[in-house]
Parts: sequence; C-alpha cells; structure tokens
Amino acid sequence: MSVCYGRDPDGRILMNFGPINQRGGEKRLNVIFSRARQHMVLLSSLRHSDVTNDYNDGANALKNFLHYAESLSRGDETLARQVLDGLNPMKRQSLNPAQVSAVLAGQIASALRSRGWCAETQVGQSRFRCDVAARAMDAAHHHVGILLDVTGQTGVLERFHTQPSILKAFGWQPLVILAKDWWHDPQSVLERIERLLQNEIEDEVEESEPETEAIADSTPVPPPVEPAMPSSTPAGARRFEFFQGGSKKFWEIAQNGCEMTVRYGRIGTTSQTQTKTFPEDARSTREVNKLIAEKLRKGYREAPACPAPISKPKTTGS
Repeated sequence: MSVCYGRDPDGRILMNFGPINQRGGEKRLNVIFSRARQHMVLLSSLRHSDVTNDYNDGANALKNFLHYAESLSRGDETLARQVLDGLNPMKRQSLNPAQVSAVLAGQIASALRSRGWCAETQVGQSRFRCDVAARAMDAAHHHVGILLDVTGQTGVLERFHTQPSILKAFGWQPLVILAKDWWHDPQSVLERIERLLQNEIEDEVEESEPETEAIADSTPVPPPVEPAMPSSTPAGARRFEFFQGGSKKFWEIAQNGCEMTVRYGRIGTTSQTQTKTFPEDARSTREVNKLIAEKLRKGYREAPACPAPISKPKTTGS
C-alpha cells in the first residue's frame, strides 16, 4: 500500500486526501486495509502526526492506521494494540483516565525515541511517578519530567503545583501537558519538550501559569520599575519585557563567542540564569536569533538599553 500524499515544494502538507475526506471515506480505507490476507507493506510519505484534520472520519482512520503501522514497524506491539483498542467504541468507553494517560505516555515516549531521545514511562517510586521521563542519549540521568493531565483525573493541585515543585527542587525540568494539546497538535508538544531537552531556555512552569485578568481602565498603568540588575547580568545583554494582565516578566540574552547566557524571571523577583556553550560562534549566533524571534512572537518587547553614565568634567578653581 502506498500513501503518496506529502509535502508541497514549500514544505506544507495540505489536508486534501481526495475521496478519503468525503463522506464514507473511512469505508474506502477499510476495504484497502483488509485486502491483504497474510502481509501488508506500507510505504508512506507521511507520519501519523502529520495528519491534523482528524475531526474528519476518513482522515482520522488514515491517521490511526499510520500510527498502528509505525508502532508495529518499531516492534512496539503494546502501543499498536492500544491504537486498535482506541478505535473500538466498546473498549474506548471502558478506558478510565489512568488507561488514557498510559496510552498518551506511550505515544509521547515513542515519538521522542523516534527523534533520537531516550524516553521512559512511569519513572519514579510509589505513587509519585513521571508519566514520561526524557534525556539525551549520552546523558547519565533523566532531567525532563513530563506530567500528563487527562480529563477525569483527580488531584489537580498535586499535578499542577506539588509534583512540578518537587521535580524542580531536585533539578528536573517539569512540564505539564494537557491531553487535548497532544491530541490536537502533537507537533507543538514535541517541540516544547525538545526545547527543554536541548536546554533552550523556556520557563515552562511560568509560561503555563494562568494570567490574572486585567481590570479595564482607560488610564494606562505604567509598568513597575525593577530593582537594579545584579552584577551577574552579562555585558552587552539584550533585554525583553512582557506585560499582560497580571504577568510582568523579563528575559535577557547575551552572546560571548560560543557561549550564550540567558537570564529570566518575574520583574522584581529573583531571576534564573542559564548558560549554554556551542561548538562554534555561528551556531551560537543562530540560536540567539532563534530564541529572540520566539520571544517576539510571544509578545515580548525589547527594552531600551540603559545609557552609560555621563561623567561631569572636573572644574578648577580660579
């Protein structure tokens, strides 16, 4: 079976699958899937995560079949069976939140492993476990802990506050992922995880906190003045600030040859600093420009550089 839909010259994937998108498209696929009696070889230009219009029955059937085939090709028969069970209405109704969480954890771990990362599920002890723990292949320990939130789970305070705080206290980078985010846009979720794995500075816990609702007022409120920056701020750093509702944050970045330093936090509070060294200056410059572009897209605005102090000329007595 050949799946010849793919990317256009601009790298985009149009969700136009012809008859599959039409009413009864899933039945056409069912005829194809069940045609082979002993063995089927699937050649595809798409991954299951590339199909985003899964609200369409035909496209959703194609997506799940690709996911099933990918799982079997990797030898992950457990995940392949979970994909099939998810398609069975009787079994789907009987899945409890813990089972759904296990399915999602398996999918995320498999996706990370396919991208070259080491990922394991249910890492921890007793009742405190990370749904997915990830690290680089050459790293000695996991440092990114992924906690999944599935509709129907209890212990919201524990999931969103207590567990991330504990993980952070022990040097982990916690990340809470909503099940709906993974179902609707797995590519974006994987990119968020990879940013943490690559130590590209993203304060995920801070970014995920709900913003307090601003009170409408015709009089503009000036942003608060932050105390003087500590001496740890690298020379030549570019500073960006974000003000929206109750959120008041800053982010600074500086480059010194192959070394990139980032400082970030809420304005008026203790900041966090992280440094990353690249093999060459050009790579460091690209990463700096990439992170700055991301911050600008999120609504950060660059703050004007502080002018150097002007020294007064000495006066001599007549």
